[in-house]
Amino acid sequence: MKRVLFFTNQDLTGSSTGFRHFPLARELVKRGYQVKVLALHHDLENADQISFTRDGVQFRYVGQMHVKKVQGKKFDFTAKQLVRVVLSSTARMVVAGLMSEADVIYLCKPQPVNGTAAILSRFVRRTPLVLDCDDYDAVSSNFKNQVQQGAFALFEDHTPRLARCVTVNTLFLQERNAELGVPREKIFYLPNG
Repeated sequence: MKRVLFFTNQDLTGSSTGFRHFPLARELVKRGYQVKVLALHHDLENADQISFTRDGVQFRYVGQMHVKKVQGKKFDFTAKQLVRVVLSSTARMVVAGLMSEADVIYLCKPQPVNGTAAILSRFVRRTPLVLDCDDYDAVSSNFKNQVQQGAFALFEDHTPRLARCVTVNTLFLQERNAELGVPREKIFYLPNG
């Protein structure tokens, strides 16, 4: 049985995970794959469950997301808190990734926390990396400063070339990854829905 390890920067309620990555993971389980998702949670200290299985997909929350959401309200961390959260979540995701057995790594969004963990796991374990690009956060997100935007741009611009293949949900992202140097035969258009 092939083991697929997902690295995501969101929890199951996040739009990308809930509407894109979880359905893909669930379909892989139906096809005989063992799927484990390492994720960040929007309110880790108050999470009902840290590890659980849903529709055959194993989930494990390993760190706090870069924002905190409580009862539908979003709270931003201060700069100092954000640095602590990002470093802690990255370290925890790296350790969880290195301790997990996988035949394939699936990186959901090339972003700093989950991207660092997936890339390190890829190199240390010599495991093939598949990357999913479902948006272009360096341009479309509202960052508080240029350092945050630059970190996202670094991962979005360079991670695709480390992947065995890249899945995208728009033709724009298909072209963008080709322009970044990913061979067209390694880019797969996988629309939402």
